Amino acid sequence: MNLPRTILVPTDFSASADHAWQVACQLARATGARLILLHVIPPEIAGYQAVLQGLPVTEYRQQAEHALDKYHADGLPLEKRLEEGEPAETILQVAKETAADCIVIGSHGHGALTRMLLGSVAEKVVRKAPAMVLIVKSLLGHTA
Repeated sequence: MNLPRTILVPTDFSASADHAWQVACQLARATGARLILLHVIPPEIAGYQAVLQGLPVTEYRQQAEHALDKYHADGLPLEKRLEEGEPAETILQVAKETAADCIVIGSHGHGALTRMLLGSVAEKVVRKAPAMVLIVKSLLGHTA
């Protein structure tokens, strides 16, 4: 197994994704890899949430950009990306575009019924990923 040179870290700004980010930073520090932080806004969700919050879609996008700005890599090479599209497919596309050889993604730990009905972004990424995937399970009650 080769050490990763480029680590893609998708985030939905959840506690699970934040934990995955911490793990990815540790991995990047240990291997010298560059980090790519990605947030995907599904077009239908972006519009729906923006309407619920009384925000135009552009303002919702600005809030997502602001949320990305809160992530730091303490001197490690870091690229931040905000994309619109179906989350799993967009993650896979960005992995190919950036030649990411590792994807670190958080898992919300939803049950089998939820996965069956809604699907799991992490599960879809694992099945189709062009690179190794590290799924970081959320630690309930864990504070970083």
